Amino acid sequence: MNEQNREFKFRIWDSLNLRFLTDAFISENGNVYHYNKLTTPYDFHKENNESNFIIQQFIGIKDKNGNDIYEGDVVRINSYRSKYICKILYEGISFKFYILPECNCPIYVPIDANLEIEVISDK
Repeated sequence: MNEQNREFKFRIWDSLNLRFLTDAFISENGNVYHYNKLTTPYDFHKENNESNFIIQQFIGIKDKNGNDIYEGDVVRINSYRSKYICKILYEGISFKFYILPECNCPIYVPIDANLEIEVISDK
């Protein structure tokens, strides 16, 4: 996929309440805002510890079931030779697939490869 045409999407994990925020957005300056019942945003950073929120970016591909794959997801990768369980982390200028449980060695996964990738955990 051409990087210029890649869709940029984010999701927000609330590590305090153990849920993804479905009624929130990220401002241009990176702050997390939440809509109240009046549909006006209030700043989560003022009412909550901002370290409770983990912003995860869509990596630009979907898994075999059509689910978006995000930074932080754990995925199962099946190739014709090997099977891996990996956690996706952003490092430097790209996303890397780190083999679990060690998580110390990234593997190269070409996006256009004929692989079966499935999200098995998004926490």
